[in-house]
This record gives sequence, C-alpha cells and structure tokens, in this order.
Amino acid sequence: FVTEELSFLSLLEGGRESARFKVLQRAFGSLPKTFYTLFLSISGGLSWVDVCDPLTEISIWLGLLFMMYIALCLFCVLNIITGIFVEEAGRITAEDEDNMLIHEV
Repeated sequence: FVTEELSFLSLLEGGRESARFKVLQRAFGSLPKTFYTLFLSISGGLSWVDVCDPLTEISIWLGLLFMMYIALCLFCVLNIITGIFVEEAGRITAEDEDNMLIHEV
C-alpha cells in the first residue's frame, strides 16, 4: 500500500523529488525495501520515529497504521519471550521438586 502511495505522491508532485519523497522512496520504494524497513523498525536497527514522521506528513492514518504495527509486533515479541522464560522456570521448578522428593526417600 505504501509503495503505491509513493507512486501517487510522485505523480502529484509532478515528478519532482522532494526530500520527503526521497526518504519515503528509500524506505518504501519497493516491497523488499518495505519489508526491510519494517524489520529494522521493530528490531532496533532503525528508529521507527524517523520512518513514521514522513508517513504522518502524507496522512495521519499511515502514521497510525505504522505505529499500530510497531506496537503489535513489540507486544507479541515481548509476550513470546516472557512465555518462554515462564515455561522454562516452571519446568526447572518441577524437576527440582522431583529431585528433592527422590533425595528425601
């Protein structure tokens, strides 16, 4: 969607490449670039604010959509990592209780 929005923006500006267009073209110029930008934004390789600001200048809805993507991905990743640690702690606790019962007998 954002890639097509860039094409439309280019037509509106009469082919002139503004600074905003160059930033967006670099981040969302093609589908692979878009995936790369989204990955960098959630992994800490790129500040998501630097990507979100030009999107918000085009449309507040694009900025909100991008912020919802970031929030959803971060909460999902944090929940998965927390779940892994809790599961491992539960497994270790169960093994420890079994070992204590064996040593008492």
